[in-house]
Amino acid sequence: MGKSTDSFPQELIQVIVDQLKDDKPFLRDISLLSSAWCSAARTHLFTSIRLSDEADFKRCKEDFSRSSASEIVQRCIRKVTYEPGNKSFMNKIKQFTETLEQAERENGECPSMEEIFKFLTASTKESHTSVDPPDVPLPTFECAFRLDWISNLGIPVHDTPALRQFLSAFPNLRRVDLSILWSDAHAAQVFFGLCGNQLKVIRFREAQLQVDRIEAAPRSDGRATRPLPKSRVKTQRPDFDFTSVEELELDHTRAENNDYIVHDLLAHSTPTNLRILRIDGDVLTGEAFGKLLNLGNIPETLENLHIDPVWIDPRQFVLASFKYFKLTISPLFSHPPGKYGHYLPTLTKPFSSLQHLSFGLIHLVSKLKPLQTLTWVYDFISSFPSSTPASSPLKTFTLNLHVVTLPVLTEVLQSKNSERVSEETETTRTFSWKDFTLLLSKKFPNLEEFRVVFHTKDEVQLMEILFHDVPSIPKMGGLRKVEWSECYEQLL
Repeated sequence: MGKSTDSFPQELIQVIVDQLKDDKPFLRDISLLSSAWCSAARTHLFTSIRLSDEADFKRCKEDFSRSSASEIVQRCIRKVTYEPGNKSFMNKIKQFTETLEQAERENGECPSMEEIFKFLTASTKESHTSVDPPDVPLPTFECAFRLDWISNLGIPVHDTPALRQFLSAFPNLRRVDLSILWSDAHAAQVFFGLCGNQLKVIRFREAQLQVDRIEAAPRSDGRATRPLPKSRVKTQRPDFDFTSVEELELDHTRAENNDYIVHDLLAHSTPTNLRILRIDGDVLTGEAFGKLLNLGNIPETLENLHIDPVWIDPRQFVLASFKYFKLTISPLFSHPPGKYGHYLPTLTKPFSSLQHLSFGLIHLVSKLKPLQTLTWVYDFISSFPSSTPASSPLKTFTLNLHVVTLPVLTEVLQSKNSERVSEETETTRTFSWKDFTLLLSKKFPNLEEFRVVFHTKDEVQLMEILFHDVPSIPKMGGLRKVEWSECYEQLL
């Protein structure tokens, strides 16, 4: 069979392999047929590499220094994941799990939740003293277009020669996904300066500033007031380039404040063709959010905008049944405190290219009774700068609605909403689905689809929603489309 397969042209072999690139077992098998099949298959078999500690770096340097492996570095590796200290932490978790199982077999007892959390906290502190890359040079990964930096350990990254050496190994980065702690905003600027000027996608997952965590002081609305980072007063322009960024995402971060992303990064180097902006969670103040939407020509280039008016960590739906946890809910863009209208950003330019606008997760109690978040969505759309209605390009409008089913959460949400409405508005406003759809028709006359996406685990309640509550949402001339998503279930 080797002779017959070797007779295939290399171009045909590559086409066959490309068509079956997701079938890893098959690729491993055909890579053994001949050198031609091996060369074609390896481009899909060796696409990523994961680094955790110094041993990984040394092994990587040694393995890829061989001439036979140089092609993998040059042509194959497209994604690099750096997880400092992950191996030692997972080893401790494994040992702890084995200890628990043994104790349960011998004594029939399990440790309390308190003891488990103490162990996890202690293990994290013991396992990690630094998240800086080790001083081990790596080969140059010419085709590595994506870097995932995953570190939620509360240890800051420093500007070291080793960090510069590490990032210089990836000269063609197009995307970075970051769970990282910087010492201050200037450290973040330096980091992105080392990532080059070809970035297309930036995803902030847990990207915080240490100066915020250490020096934050209470604010009148319960959140924290951060001091002006030292980098903010520097006169020299930071040496980083975001002009080519097309997609920006702030993803469910637990950081108290991500305003530095706007003030210290995007304001200094603004994308010239930002097409996708996704803000998941309570991550920006009203001032920063408004500034972001008005930066440069972002209103002219933005095609897809997603924001969460209110955020509740999905994990808290599970944890709320335990006495150890306190459920918290806070409105998005909650600065400055005061009337509800103060939470709305001031938009100065029309979104001349916006085609997709979505809001979620919007939490409702039974019978589609809206919380104040839907009123915020109504006001936000109303604040869109006026433009020629016929020229509005918006094609799809999406509401991601989650109907709260757990009694404890329903009670908390209703209570929180009642308190917030009384504090933030002079008079209670009644939300009207009819008025809402009329507003959509007026603002977006070219709308092709009004999507209502429900997130629920209870199929019985789902049927009740679909057949009893949804008809109260006008069909908007047949544009309304109701969907059920398993997204929420996957987040648990």
